[in-house]
Amino acid sequence: MEPRFQTSFIPKKPIVATQGSSSAPVIRTTNIVTLIANVMFVVALVVSGGLFFYKQLLQKQIATVGQSIDDARGAFQIEKIQELIDADARLNAITNLLNNHVSVSKLLTFLSEVTVKKVKINELIYKSEAGATTVTMKVEAASYNALAAQGEVFSKNEFIKTPFFTNYSTADNGFIRADFSSKIDTTLTSYKKSIEGDDTTPSIEPVVPTVPPVPSGS
Repeated sequence: MEPRFQTSFIPKKPIVATQGSSSAPVIRTTNIVTLIANVMFVVALVVSGGLFFYKQLLQKQIATVGQSIDDARGAFQIEKIQELIDADARLNAITNLLNNHVSVSKLLTFLSEVTVKKVKINELIYKSEAGATTVTMKVEAASYNALAAQGEVFSKNEFIKTPFFTNYSTADNGFIRADFSSKIDTTLTSYKKSIEGDDTTPSIEPVVPTVPPVPSGS
């Protein structure tokens, strides 16, 4: 009897490839989130460092400017300059007070010199507003002639502007009463002019009446 040999082409053990025998490349993947995080971290470090150095630079510049201001302040003597400013303000206030001060006594002296005989002033109202001076008076004259003479004196005086009489009436004693109003030149009542020695009060000679007498019955 002949021996039998079993033949088969199917391997009984699995074929295992050796490490050095494979030529296929190995593919490795990198996490994109990790890459972005690393880049942002580096950028943050750079920005933080830049801000820190910029802050240091600004502080140094501020200190330099402050020192320069202190040096300039010391050179200009701020305290002395402030004293001069305060003194100038006081001088301006005194000047304004002097320019606007009114010498009423000078007005009274003027009226006493320009008032003609047989005319007297019973009431005087003086007003000074917005640079304009106004005088209102109640006068009493012995006759219409004396009142007319007074009006002529007022009209010819350079310090009396737009004079006029109103409200004529006759008193119980026969005297003529009237209201007088006029603007007065401010230089006449200027206190500054008076202390500067500028005498603006001329002496006025009484004017002889030229108006004929008015009959008593009129």
